[in-house]
Amino acid sequence: MTGDEQTSEIPVAIPLAWGGPPERYWIDHTEAQRRLGILRTKYEEAGFLKMGQAHVIDFPPPRRSPC
Repeated sequence: MTGDEQTSEIPVAIPLAWGGPPERYWIDHTEAQRRLGILRTKYEEAGFLKMGQAHVIDFPPPRRSPC
């Protein structure tokens, strides 16, 4: 890309240049939401909230060296 392209042209230009992506790489919205729900549950079980952006892990204070 040269930098002269308009953003609105990119979705048209890429498939014309390289063809569309294989269908097997695309999932619909319903399936994406289902999978995100599974991930969210696993994250929360491990103590992570907001899809990994926060946590409820209680870290102990650092140990002081004897020196």
